[in-house]
Amino acid sequence: MAEYIQSKTAYQPLAKDEEDQSSPPVKDQTWPFSSKKLTYLAIIVCFILTATSGFIAGTFFNSRGENNGATAPRIPAPRIEGTFVFSSAFSKEPPQGDGAGDKSEPVWDALIPNGLGYFRDHNLAPKISIPTVFHQLHCLYVIRRAYYSHSAELQGFDFGKNRTDHAAHCFDYLQQSITCAADSTVEPGEDDPNGFLGSGFPRQCRDFEAVKKYVEKWRVFNATGFLAHGLEHGKAHLDSGKDLRSSGAIMLFSGVVSAFSLLNLLSPVPVLATDLPTITAENITTGRTSALAGLRPLLSAGATVALRGSCTFNNLTSRWREFQAPNIAAVVQVATEKDVQQVVRFAAQFNIPFVARAGGHGATESLADAKGAIQVDFRKLNQVKLNSNGQTAKIAGGATVKQVIDGLEAVGKRAVTGICECVGLSAPILGGGHGWLQGQYGLAADQVVSARVVLSNGDLVTVSNKSNPDLFWAIRGAGHNFGLVTEWEYRVHDTKENQWSYEIFIYSQDKLEALYALANEMLKNQPAEATHWGYIVKVAEIDAEHPILWFGIIYDGPTETAREYALPLHDLEPLVVQAGEGNLHDLAALTFQDLDGAGCAYGLTSLRFPIGLKSYNVTAVRQVYDLIDETFTKVPEVSGSFFLLEGYSTQGVQAVNAASTAFPHRDDKILVTSYVQYKPNSTIDPIAEEFGQSLRNFLLEGSSDPAHLRAYVNYANGDEPLEAVYGWDKWRLQKLKQLKRQYDPKNRMKYYVPFV
Repeated sequence: MAEYIQSKTAYQPLAKDEEDQSSPPVKDQTWPFSSKKLTYLAIIVCFILTATSGFIAGTFFNSRGENNGATAPRIPAPRIEGTFVFSSAFSKEPPQGDGAGDKSEPVWDALIPNGLGYFRDHNLAPKISIPTVFHQLHCLYVIRRAYYSHSAELQGFDFGKNRTDHAAHCFDYLQQSITCAADSTVEPGEDDPNGFLGSGFPRQCRDFEAVKKYVEKWRVFNATGFLAHGLEHGKAHLDSGKDLRSSGAIMLFSGVVSAFSLLNLLSPVPVLATDLPTITAENITTGRTSALAGLRPLLSAGATVALRGSCTFNNLTSRWREFQAPNIAAVVQVATEKDVQQVVRFAAQFNIPFVARAGGHGATESLADAKGAIQVDFRKLNQVKLNSNGQTAKIAGGATVKQVIDGLEAVGKRAVTGICECVGLSAPILGGGHGWLQGQYGLAADQVVSARVVLSNGDLVTVSNKSNPDLFWAIRGAGHNFGLVTEWEYRVHDTKENQWSYEIFIYSQDKLEALYALANEMLKNQPAEATHWGYIVKVAEIDAEHPILWFGIIYDGPTETAREYALPLHDLEPLVVQAGEGNLHDLAALTFQDLDGAGCAYGLTSLRFPIGLKSYNVTAVRQVYDLIDETFTKVPEVSGSFFLLEGYSTQGVQAVNAASTAFPHRDDKILVTSYVQYKPNSTIDPIAEEFGQSLRNFLLEGSSDPAHLRAYVNYANGDEPLEAVYGWDKWRLQKLKQLKRQYDPKNRMKYYVPFV
């Protein structure tokens, strides 16, 4: 051991011995030490475990954090009393065998602060730094794991360094650290009866936890434990494309320094380490992380910015469907219309993608193309205010369906909205917008008198029949591609004295043909106040083996009238009948679309495959049922899926000139959608995709026009032909593309079923 110990206070690498110089470096094979060296290593490790602990306890920090002359500063830490303990948890062997290199050790990991000890404090350490104690612990851990391992299990943790070189550095560094600290605590010369030499008596220590807490507060990134969980080693690259690991950890941390320094230079408010995003190739190479700090002073006092890694970020970016979700780098919760403009202008200046969010129910393939994007979060813009004329209301762009219903109900009004309470109102309007009241008043898009729209360059325009009428046409049916709506002027209607009425029927599968043949007949004379709402769904309490048929009549009128219309459904001998009255919230709960229902359940993968129909092909519906029944048995992971059949009244929809808005499907009678839902599982994804496509294909092939799929844009999976979404009349897409060139020439609004 003496040959490794040199009394040097400045770091100087030790020369390799003759054997090391003559042998090529060993990178990915077994631990490159002879049995004799392993014996030496065991002795050294035992010594280090004792001596380094003494160093941590006694001499690393001075109590005032002063810089004496030209020497490096120290973090202030109070003195405390400590005792070395025999056979502590740190004496246990690490995990070994296959996969051991990926297994954490909680006892050891607890020593390392979040951020691995790398910190930056403008007063004490204006440049990125690390206390010696955490560098020492890192080296100790590497040597320990390497000693017990006979493989390259920790090669990734070596940041691509040659294991021999890395271990040699650690021996060298620890030797110099120990002798530099020269812990002079006087230890008894005999072993403690219940311990080892140096244990069992009080000694003066520094408060290690205080140091740990300090560097966590000023950390420059998030990563935990000796294996650096949360730090994406393999994804971090320099601009040149060179893997950062090949140059060691210091290069990765240099990238962090650069981003962190720029953030603090640009921002008038200190940027906390918890506000920093994950360090990835994307934000290091593009500089977006640094640029985002320049946005803060442009926003109102009520706006907030949350970057990836902050304590609020995950909640703010959680979506109804995480599958194929946008990759968000920052969330800006806008509080004013001007905030929206500033964010969009800023994104345009730095070429940063942006997506709007209110309810978080957007679910289509193209959203995944938004990478490193700003989420323009509208949830603070949720005001609902009745205008003095009593016929319209001003509704802010971030209001949800429930907020609109509750706000209007409080002043004796109601309006066409979607069914699901947690969905934002704006997105449904932009795509057309179906709802309980459409038979009487038309689509949600038909209720818009005017709208205030922030274009992709940040300009604010008002659109209506008189102001920018062409853009007004486009945002009602294809609006996701043109701008961010900050406020709607929206038609409202007086509430009725009576409650809504409903009757729910549940049938076994043997009634399928009779039920949907009857539904076709009922559609022919469907009152404007009535909606057919159906599911094919598994309800084990009713039938443990097969899906059931759930069919409801929702009626805006007295119970007697609803019962008369629904009377033929009683003749089919349902298993269960539930009838009653309620308000719009009760209807949402009844159809599982309330805040606590399946429609608002986050965390699942949910694939949708919509199709618009004129009537049901009963044979095709049977094919749908049989495949659902078979698939639920073979692939139980998707047995929580459901098949939704929305049969809205269409009198109010068809009363509007079909050419007056961009919504192309006014003559559809039924909106049918397969909801394939399951816990996130990449092995199930292709199965679910094929399942949903097959269900839709049965209905398309059995429809009156199998050559022309009609898919509601707000439910679109994203793989449909553009004509299926925006209309098969050629003039529709031609007009949309012409308007796109005029209002969004750089195609920044391109993440929701884009048509260019």
